[in-house]
Amino acid sequence: MVNADILIVGAGIAGNALAFWLSKLGNRVTVIERYPTLRVNGLQLDLRGHGIEVIKRMGLEQAIRAKCVPEEGIELVDSAGRRWAFFAANRSGNGAQSFSSEFEIMRGDLCQVLYDAAMTKGAKYRFAMSIKAFMEDGDGIHVQFTDGELESFDLVVGCDGQGSAVRKLMLNGGSVDGKVKDSVLTTLPERIAYFTIPQQIEEGEGYVASACVMPGGKLLMLRRHREDEMQVYLRAETSSGSGQLRNVKRGDVKSEKEAFADLFQGGGWHSDKVVKILKEGADDFYCQYSGFVKMDRWSRGRVTLVGDAGYCCPPNGLGTSVALLGAYVLAGEIGQHCYGQERTAAGTVKRARSVNDNGDTVLAALGAYEGAFQPYVKKIQMRYSSDPSWSDKIPWNPFVIGLFYHVMWVASALRLDRIASRLMPSEGMRWWKLPSYECMVQD
Repeated sequence: MVNADILIVGAGIAGNALAFWLSKLGNRVTVIERYPTLRVNGLQLDLRGHGIEVIKRMGLEQAIRAKCVPEEGIELVDSAGRRWAFFAANRSGNGAQSFSSEFEIMRGDLCQVLYDAAMTKGAKYRFAMSIKAFMEDGDGIHVQFTDGELESFDLVVGCDGQGSAVRKLMLNGGSVDGKVKDSVLTTLPERIAYFTIPQQIEEGEGYVASACVMPGGKLLMLRRHREDEMQVYLRAETSSGSGQLRNVKRGDVKSEKEAFADLFQGGGWHSDKVVKILKEGADDFYCQYSGFVKMDRWSRGRVTLVGDAGYCCPPNGLGTSVALLGAYVLAGEIGQHCYGQERTAAGTVKRARSVNDNGDTVLAALGAYEGAFQPYVKKIQMRYSSDPSWSDKIPWNPFVIGLFYHVMWVASALRLDRIASRLMPSEGMRWWKLPSYECMVQD
């Protein structure tokens, strides 16, 4: 069923997963990535709900399990380092996932597994390249790359994240001259910094995530993923302190580090140690500008979006799974619409039509992708807006923090986490049925 020339922009989780599925269907898939190599950096991700089932359908469950971080659970500590609560991971394979998922994995490891799987199916990769412009006509989509080269494709898919270049081009007629306002991206007044620190595991320590809530809505969390290294997460609102984070220019790593160092200096627990490392190194430091992308349509013509490029959500534990789901549903609808199948009397599958037999089938597939997956995404995004939520209005002063710790102590002591885990976003999405596509299980 080798038929379509498909361009995927972005070699992250969504892009590599989509490359796997579309290559498996027999398409000629090209993936471009603006970085010079596959990006295998990034910190810990988790798989939840339907995302786990997609990995199983890809045949990658064991490969991913082999790379998983053996996180035992998460503890809540105060500024003096005293543990108030502990919520264990659910590793039984049954029931709701806890705060720590059964599938905790480093972003780089997951990205590598998906990349290797896509390569084995025949996907081709080009690095240090992005998309500059495109123009669509009856013959397909004619793409200009940042190196000046021109190529034509039957379909272009943007899997290039929250700041998607494909999305900006799609919303502006295929070309962008100068800086363009991204009308569908809403940035929230929250910043999250990630980096790693050298820290040898101590006897009896275990792989436990530790979180400390601090005044002003700040959060410091440490997670171990290796015997000699830990991850650091710093969360702060742009209004924290004197508002340093609000005035930092995005991508100015030096200023971002300085702002976080000022905010967490003297915060108790391990904050001073973390700040010292932040000032002296933290070469893998990354600052995430939380936001969300809401669009009525993810496709225009033969251009569409998957993952954060089309429906980014603030950190909620579902981003990775949503990217995997989006890739699966898009590929499934393309396979179902563009490669209609008939069964012969002998039970073998015969191709009924191809992507080039009728260009309308591509548009029908993209429409079906939105029809099948938008109810899921819209349900997740219902709670997100630019207006402050009730939790944003909580005055995180010492009294409120103390009350919060006592509530968590009770929840931990009474094992109420088993109930709370059912309130997590992934558990609230069980009403949505993951589609089954016969074309996706054919070798």
